Amino acid sequence: MYNILHILLYFNNFAKNRTTMQTGTRKIQTAFRLNEELVGRLKLLARRENKSLNRLVEEQLERLAPAEPQWPKIIFPVEIRPEIKALMLPHAPTKEEMEHDERLNFILNRGL
Repeated sequence: MYNILHILLYFNNFAKNRTTMQTGTRKIQTAFRLNEELVGRLKLLARRENKSLNRLVEEQLERLAPAEPQWPKIIFPVEIRPEIKALMLPHAPTKEEMEHDERLNFILNRGL
């Protein structure tokens, strides 16, 4: 009797942790209140895709909130020609240019 009970407990724990062992992530149980018709459509879609309702919803939520945003990678050439660099970055004025710029002086002194 002890052996059968021990085996049943082992398989019960295995079944509870099955998803955790397959994906390597910890799962928690949650509850949502959803429209009955929506749940029916989701169940039908899950059946068509041969998935569980839980897996279908989890996949859609992963698409909505990915773990890491996939930003496009911008690769610049190793050496950028000066004429192209001048187009990319605005010219940073020197201190002397800023002192003699009437528009900048007007803006800076306007608040005084």
